[in-house]
Amino acid sequence: MTVTPADLRHSRPVVLGADGRAGAAIAEALSAHAHQTVAAGRFELDATDYFRMCGELERLEADLVINAVGWADVDACEADPAQSHLLNAVAAGKMARAARGAGARFVHLSSDYVFDGAGGAPYAESAVPNPLSVYGRNKREGELLVLESHPEALILRTAWLFGGHGRRPGFVEKVLAAALAGGSIPVVRDQVGCPTGVGDLARGLVELLAVGATGLVHVASAGGVSRADFARAILDETKRFDVQIEPVLSDSMGDRARRPADSRLDTSLFTRLTGAPSRPWREGLREVLALHRQESAGL
Repeated sequence: MTVTPADLRHSRPVVLGADGRAGAAIAEALSAHAHQTVAAGRFELDATDYFRMCGELERLEADLVINAVGWADVDACEADPAQSHLLNAVAAGKMARAARGAGARFVHLSSDYVFDGAGGAPYAESAVPNPLSVYGRNKREGELLVLESHPEALILRTAWLFGGHGRRPGFVEKVLAAALAGGSIPVVRDQVGCPTGVGDLARGLVELLAVGATGLVHVASAGGVSRADFARAILDETKRFDVQIEPVLSDSMGDRARRPADSRLDTSLFTRLTGAPSRPWREGLREVLALHRQESAGL
């Protein structure tokens, strides 16, 4: 069950979770290539309702299903592990099973938080997961349930998504809002990762579909940076705000869930499969901030 560029042009993809940051970007990217893309938000198609999902996929004649459904509020997941397990693990397995029953390919989004961040180097797909949080454990279980239900599924692990339009503010929006408020901005300095623009994630997905990729693939922007330095880069690129980033330790933030210290992802497999190198995160940031300037007066 592989796909070529010609197949993608005639495909009928369904994007689940298309009202979220990643799902909306993926739906937009697929619309430029596919014959007909259905973008379904969380209220339009309940990812936890297996039988309804089966019926809808059959009705839509879907041959490609992308699961961008998930609950990425890491601290909220820690407070409500049952809901996190339902949305980040159980629903993923149900959707994969429904897609396989419909004869459709399946793509699932996962997270760098399946790792503990203690490795000291970017994680390859073969690295052993060791999640620190409820969210991370549920995302890992979701991966396993997807592969059990649909062995030819494609699972994309990505990291620190930014840009696009989500149901709640992302990191870039939070930093800009704090800068507008004035004063110093406390940001953790002991968490390192690969900030990834949702547009780059979506383009990477299309490239992987074009070569018929399956299994686990890391899709993230090139380069690692701490959250504090990423926040500095946001302010540097805007060239407007005279505020300071205050680097702090994670323990001082009072977060409920533990985060990995260094969750950088090795994307060399993505490059080998597609022939395309990952774009540096700073280039993606400039693209996102340019869109912010168009949409927000003065930024």
